[in-house]
Amino acid sequence: MRRDEMQEVAVSVKTGLDECPMCGFRYDYAENEYTCPKCRGSIPPQYRGDDDDEPKTTRTRNGRPKKEPRIPWAYFPIPNVVIDDPDLSGYAKLVAAVIARKINFGKWNTDLHVDLTDGDIAGLASISLSSAKRGRIKLKQAGYIESESLGRGGNRIRFTDKVWRNNGDE
Repeated sequence: MRRDEMQEVAVSVKTGLDECPMCGFRYDYAENEYTCPKCRGSIPPQYRGDDDDEPKTTRTRNGRPKKEPRIPWAYFPIPNVVIDDPDLSGYAKLVAAVIARKINFGKWNTDLHVDLTDGDIAGLASISLSSAKRGRIKLKQAGYIESESLGRGGNRIRFTDKVWRNNGDE
């Protein structure tokens, strides 16, 4: 670092000058805290020099603060009866896991259905399309899922009572 560069850095530290990350203009950030006077661009938060590292409180649409989730990790239940079935292939069990993963447990989804195409299942499971189709068909033949065509390439899939009501007494 040359001597004149060192002096410029020392001056900027003393006077509170900062450089705009957008246009490179040097300005006094004490006067213009969030906008650059030259380009009038909004300074991104990571360049603002805020000293408080506390996260900003996020609020919902109605103004209330967001609650912490009841369960802090993302998980989904895979039906034990499907996993324990020795007659099902690994692909069929993986398809069941993808279906279980995509179930929305909201109040509106009273029958716990999932609208998926075989391509969606294949993409989420990282398997081929034909393997996803075979897995879905095997699950349907075994009686673990009901599948109806939506007429536009997708299927409405739901687990049957054989899965939900099973307590290991088969």
